[in-house]
Parts: sequence; C-alpha cells; structure tokens
Amino acid sequence: MRADPLKTRSALGRAYWNHHQRVVASIQRQIMGWVRVDVLDGIEARAAAAPVSKLAEVHRELLRLLNAEGSATDPALRDAFKALYDEAQTLTFPTTVVYLRHIHALNEWTRNMSLATVDLDLLQKIDLTAHDDPTFSGFAAQMRAKLNEITSPPDVVRYSQFFEIYGEAMVLLYLRARVPTRRVTEAATETPDFECHPKDGIPFYVEVKTLDIVGGALRHDAMMVDAIDAQVDLQEQIDRGVRVAVAESEIDPYRRYGETATYDPRSLIRVVDTVREKFQQAFKPGQFALGPTIALAVADRLIIPGHECALAPYYYDDASETCLSGVLWHAAYGREGTPIFRHPDFDGRPALEGHLGRPGLFADPGRRFPGVALVALTQDSDRRVGYGLAARDFAPSVKGAADETEAALSLVCDAYNDAGNSHSSKVSRYRPRDVSPETSIESHSRPGSDQQPR
Repeated sequence: MRADPLKTRSALGRAYWNHHQRVVASIQRQIMGWVRVDVLDGIEARAAAAPVSKLAEVHRELLRLLNAEGSATDPALRDAFKALYDEAQTLTFPTTVVYLRHIHALNEWTRNMSLATVDLDLLQKIDLTAHDDPTFSGFAAQMRAKLNEITSPPDVVRYSQFFEIYGEAMVLLYLRARVPTRRVTEAATETPDFECHPKDGIPFYVEVKTLDIVGGALRHDAMMVDAIDAQVDLQEQIDRGVRVAVAESEIDPYRRYGETATYDPRSLIRVVDTVREKFQQAFKPGQFALGPTIALAVADRLIIPGHECALAPYYYDDASETCLSGVLWHAAYGREGTPIFRHPDFDGRPALEGHLGRPGLFADPGRRFPGVALVALTQDSDRRVGYGLAARDFAPSVKGAADETEAALSLVCDAYNDAGNSHSSKVSRYRPRDVSPETSIESHSRPGSDQQPR
C-alpha cells in the first residue's frame, strides 16, 4: 500500500513522490481526460445515420488520428484531435455545448440552481432526438436561443426560461417511453401540451408546468450570492494552505426572499402549502377543456420529502421510527385543521408540527382544481419518477371514469394514490435509500434546506 506522500518522513520517500507527481503531470495531456466516451458514441451514431455529411467526415478523421502512430506522444496530433472533437461535439450536441459553456463559466465562481438541476445525459438525449424529430428540434432551438440571448451572465430569468423548455422536452421523452404521445398543435386558445393514446385505453391529455423555487428570480439571485460566499471561503482556505478545503452553501427552495428568523427548513406544512399553491397558480382551467387532462408538474427545483411516501396521508419512517405526513397527499386532499406530523427535534418531543390552514387542491369547493389527476415529476437518485394523485370525485356521472383515471396514472406514474388511500400498502412505509453524493441533499429529513459541500 502506498503511503500518503505528506506523511512520508524520509527524504527518499519524499523524492519518490515528487517524481511520481512529475510523471503524472507529464502524461495528463496524452490521456486527454476531457474526452467523454458517451460523446464519442453519440458522434458515431449520428455519423452512421448521415454517412454523407460534414459530421461523417469529422468522424472518420477522428478515428484516423486516434489510430495514428505517435498519437500518444505528438502534441500536434492531440491538438488536431481536440479541434475536431469540439467540432463534432457541436454538430452532434449543439444545445449541450451551449449549456456546458454557460455552466462551466458559472462554476468558477457561483452556482445557479436552474442550470445545475439539468440532467446532462438527458440533455444529450434531447439533442440526439432533435436530429430526426421536428418537435425536439424546436425544443433544442428554443433552449439555445434563450442561452444565446444572454449578453451579461448571470441571467437568472433566462436560465429559468431555459429550464422550463428543457422540462417540457424532458416530459415528452418521459411520456413517450411509457405511452404513445404527441404534442398538441399550438392554437389561439389554451390547450394542453400533450395527447396520450394508450394501445388498449381511452386517450387522455397532459398539461405540463415547471415549478420554480419560492421567491423566483430574487431567491435565485440570493442563492447565487450564497454560492459566491462559499467559493470565497474555499479560496481563503486554500490560500492558508488547508489540505482539504470545504465550504457549505444552502439549497433552500422553500425559503422566501429576505426570510431569516421565521424560516423553518424542517417544516412540512410549508411544503404542503407551497406545492398546493404552485399547482393552483400554474394550471389554468382552459388548459383542461379538450378532455380528461392530467396536470403534470416538473418538481426538480423543489425537494419533495418522502419520495413515493409523499403520496400517503401518513407513513412510517423506518430510520427514525416516526409516523410522518405525506406532503403530496395533503396538498391534494388535506382538510383545514388536518394535523401534520414531522420528525421531532429529538426523542420525547412532539412530532405534531401544526394543522393545515387551507384545504387541498381536490378538497377545496371554492376553487376546485380542474385536472382529473395531478402528477409531480422529479429525480430520484439516477432515475426519473412520477408520483400521481387522482381527483377525489372526477366525473362521478361517467361510469368507469375513476378506473380510466387510474389506468392513465398507472401508465404515467411510478407510484400513485387517491383520496381513499387505496394504495397504502405501496406508499406507507419509508425505507432509507442511498443519497447521490453529487447532490448530498437529504430530501427526506430536511425538505426545505440542506448544507452541501462544495
């Protein structure tokens, strides 16, 4: 086992590690660590699809350079490969290249949540699909246009607009993987975004909205300032010679702009209220007029605590041995005065946080939500998941309407429930799962905020 070079006491050991570092540095350029194999795979796939094209020519030259004698040692060959690689990447993944240019420039000094929440693999898939699909070609062109409009970054408004277009394209990919789906033609009047045609079922529509953090642009700006402070802290540690520099910044999608003392990052009532109101404000009645329509919200920029257990009125958490409230269920069906339980401060303290002040989307007779169901689409570790809830009394005069709604949710969602908690056996017990080290977000226990190493 190799010793830590900083702990080596002998002059001979230190001399070896200095030699080791010089050798590693000398071969870094030869390895070309900036090359991504998935990008090469995409380039080759597109070159094969269009054998008589500029990209096909570049692909052949890339292969020649990699196989050329001296490619590992000749800097000129490596530089030529780098230039062609960049050209081929732009031809194959034009939207991804523009996105990476912006996020790399930002990451040197701050962090924007809209850009950071984008799934790079998914964005590349959108780019690849756009070559043959006019709908995705339109999405990709709109995303590039939003970023190319930025003359003085950062621009949190255009970053958010970029993410909204990305969200709609992502939903179409998600739906098409589950059910035949087409985009509804834009009309002068309000219409839903997508029409789904199950092979053995009744067609239904999906209206898509992308939910933003509480406070919108002002909070995005504030979070970017917080990220700048973290970078400054890191640099000060490095300047002091700290071996491992670590800084913390908070991801607070539920914090209002300027809020300090009154903000409780562990509040579940705030999550319920926020999700309910964001659904109510985002979706308009006219978008549900064509037929049975599901309201689907991309919730990546929010943190939904409890994963699929958010669909249960109450669920048991194995890790803390506590009974907790499901935020999505209460956002849909909660009644005024319903008790909400969260993790207690410590054993022996009350788990009761308080009581809801307003009814849920499907329980409010004063402003009844128009959709046959609502779905929150979010990222769970390395996969995208949909969590759905059916309307309480959808079309009671139509025979079989409830079954049709459930059939639609079974296609669109990974887990779903209803007002009667009919699927409690699937969503009423939370078992801890691994948290992605890239995000470090404890989305179950701390829904409103988290500290993140940078």
